Amino acid sequence: MKTKKTIGLVLSLMLVLAPIPAQAEAPGTVRVEVLAELPPEFRAVYYVGERLFGFETGDWHNGEKEQYGLCDEYGNIVLPAQYDYILCFSEGLLVVRKDDKWGFVNGLGEFAIPMEYDVAYSFSGGVAEIFKGEKRGFIDKSGNMASPLREREYWYHHIYAFSEGLAVVYTDKGCGYIDNTGELVLKTEYYEAYPFSEGLALVKKDGKYGYIDKTGKEVIPCVHDFACSFAGGLAVVAAEGIRAGSEMQYINGKYGYIDKSGDVVVPLEYDYACDFSEGLAAVGKGGEWVSGSDSKGYTTYRYVGGKYGHIDTHGDTVVPLDYDAAGDFGEGFALVGVMVQHEDYYEPVMRYGYVDATGSLAIPPQYQHAFGFSEGLAAAIDYMGDNNGLGYIDTKGNIAVPLEYDNTYTDHCFKDRLVAARKDDRWVILGIVGADAAPFTDVKEADWFYGDVMYAYEAGLIDGKGANRFAPDDNLTYAEAVKLAACMHELQTGSVTLAVGSGAWYDSYVDYAKANGIIEKDYEWDAPASRAGYMEIFAGALPEDALAAVNAVADGAIPDVPADHPQAAAIYRLYRAGIVQGVDAEHSCNPDASIRRCEVAAILTRMMNPDARVRFGLE
Repeated sequence: MKTKKTIGLVLSLMLVLAPIPAQAEAPGTVRVEVLAELPPEFRAVYYVGERLFGFETGDWHNGEKEQYGLCDEYGNIVLPAQYDYILCFSEGLLVVRKDDKWGFVNGLGEFAIPMEYDVAYSFSGGVAEIFKGEKRGFIDKSGNMASPLREREYWYHHIYAFSEGLAVVYTDKGCGYIDNTGELVLKTEYYEAYPFSEGLALVKKDGKYGYIDKTGKEVIPCVHDFACSFAGGLAVVAAEGIRAGSEMQYINGKYGYIDKSGDVVVPLEYDYACDFSEGLAAVGKGGEWVSGSDSKGYTTYRYVGGKYGHIDTHGDTVVPLDYDAAGDFGEGFALVGVMVQHEDYYEPVMRYGYVDATGSLAIPPQYQHAFGFSEGLAAAIDYMGDNNGLGYIDTKGNIAVPLEYDNTYTDHCFKDRLVAARKDDRWVILGIVGADAAPFTDVKEADWFYGDVMYAYEAGLIDGKGANRFAPDDNLTYAEAVKLAACMHELQTGSVTLAVGSGAWYDSYVDYAKANGIIEKDYEWDAPASRAGYMEIFAGALPEDALAAVNAVADGAIPDVPADHPQAAAIYRLYRAGIVQGVDAEHSCNPDASIRRCEVAAILTRMMNPDARVRFGLE
């Protein structure tokens, strides 16, 4: 099922396939190698996605024009340095600009959409906003107009990226939401509105915050002084604070969390609070907001001091509030910091380490700065002892890349097992070439979905996103849904033989699904699949006897799926077969919301293993 992408005509640069100098590598340490040393004229290098890197040449300090190009992980030139700007990939395409014209390039470095626009933005929700002269509209990934070009007087004042099928826009009469045809499908009169997250959108009215659903109904009243979007089923709210500074920051408040019913589930008792990530949230007490000035002299505030730790969704403390800094959890670990007195400094300095999801200190604080884990590695910076810069450590604290690279203030995270690094003014591309036997670096044995992901992997249903990456928190797309459905159908006859086609990667799966009666229509393949949408596809993947009813679910019994819902037949079929059971105690479906890939792994297990199906009743 795995394929390798071929770059067309390439210009070979100096290729180096050499291991990072060994430092008594411990068993199980992730192995990283230098895949390419890039030419000295590459002044900046950054990962854009699809295993490609953007690079910049030219030094404006010396009167040279800055130009951008693309190279692959081995340094081969994919696009020469002749562009004014190159953005990162979004939904399979990236934006490039040359001579004030904008176009879109695919993962092979080929122009998928010609450079004919005066302005273009990255794809979001299957469409990209473009300008032609004074007119503005949306195009699809074929370059066709997805919405009419509108004159200036019909423009929205501001458009956010699409989230869960809708994008926030600002109009003369307040905020609203458009679909990917550019049509205003939800009008509101709120002063502020934010993207939908987990089925709800944060809005502001009369100085207070609340939440609406996709019908525009205010399901949580606007009563909160401060609030954030939902993450992990809960949202940060605060009270008792004030707005201050040039950016009207909310300071001196008390923070807690509410659920989607609007009930306070974690009391408003913290001085600092972050969104939930992997079931845990960083919180703090005892600090204070202090004022300062930005580069323009405007007053700003920042929160300093205090002690930090992590709580779970019940409000129970998991990581004690004993640390001087704490970050979000990722891949089972969170950054923590402690202030220590070092012999080389007059004042105490922060040293960083990591805790695991049980609250135990996994890697003692020892680095001057550090970042979150990505694909099993975390960037760490230190200039003490034998260390002289930035390097990478694994989850056991072993050094996978010596701390000797420059801190370039760019994204230091490995993505698709790749990262760019600089040493002595020369850029290199580093790649993970050896890791634990597990097929995915972002799926750990402690994860609730580990067994489901391994089951689906061993059955040949999934192969991840990029090298050794499953991306459990990414939303499932319609293209991925039809691939899974086609593979499940084929697995009934033996083994999976389907593979990526020569056109769009999902074409072969779509053709198979249509030929075998799994689907009857096309979807917005690159867009996130709604829960109702993926259920409609999955319901046709197996024969009727393979999805026999094991639960009594009366027509119309699912709270948010009436019997006349467009996908009711498919949704009720999967409920009755024990494939899905809803998102809450009332067995609500949340049909318009997206679904994460880790959740889909559990559904695949139930689809293919009748013994894993869930039993319940719903009258």
